[in-house]
Amino acid sequence: MIEQFKNLYKYRDMIWNLVVRDLKIKYKGSALGFLWSFLNPLILMGLYWIIFTKLAPDMKRDIPTLSGKELNYGIFLISSMWPWMVFQGAVAKSAPTFILNDSLIKKVYFPREVLPIATVLSEFVNFLFGVAIFLIILLITGYQPNISIVWFPVMLWILFAFTLGCSLLISVIDVFFRDAEQILNSFLTILFFGSPIIYSVTLVRQKLLGTYEGLGQFEILRNQILSKIYFSNPLAWIIPYTRYSMLGGWDLIVPYVVLIMFVVATAFLAFAYWRFKAIEHRIVEEV
Repeated sequence: MIEQFKNLYKYRDMIWNLVVRDLKIKYKGSALGFLWSFLNPLILMGLYWIIFTKLAPDMKRDIPTLSGKELNYGIFLISSMWPWMVFQGAVAKSAPTFILNDSLIKKVYFPREVLPIATVLSEFVNFLFGVAIFLIILLITGYQPNISIVWFPVMLWILFAFTLGCSLLISVIDVFFRDAEQILNSFLTILFFGSPIIYSVTLVRQKLLGTYEGLGQFEILRNQILSKIYFSNPLAWIIPYTRYSMLGGWDLIVPYVVLIMFVVATAFLAFAYWRFKAIEHRIVEEV
């Protein structure tokens, strides 16, 4: 695998050129350019804020207090939406990458993982632009980041490793099973509501792991099973901890949990890369 990484490193210029190409295509002819990376989540945040504040107020209950300060639901939403959108965008765009670039991979040899890697990197460049603007908004509104921001680079790697691992797997699966892209889109919709984005993970813990008083054995067992299913979703951990790192939730960050996420995400990326390389040679035959 070390040799494979060395070979991939030789194509770093190609990866960078593909990232730049994707960004240029995305914003070509756009008056606002990369600001759309901020405006799109902002528009969604506004819609969710209206819906869940006015129509479903329970969704915004139990928003954590960070550094002794009550958290605005709008700030809570956008700090959750950005990690989700970079994951969703990267994975969804990686799925058809080999099919869309079939002429390129048939004409020129290069490590095939270059394409999904470039897709993921371009999404993360947009993400970092958005985070920079978001941090400025935090300063303006009085939510000054504290020492918890030191955890952000660690959470950024965890999010990146998990996203890239998923992107590598789905990109090659879509080559052999063309319905994978459609299934993925439906699954991402389910995953959105199954992750603590528009609601706090605290609310989930209270509903599923709170007091069992008054519940029968069946209800207790049901809640325990649902809890295990819910928290087996990596995003149920990654999104809250990324939010805590940006918004000053030092007291909510448990170091050993971050360490577990780091190890698991890195191991998952290594596994995804290993499986990708194992069947890479068949991609040209199938596209």
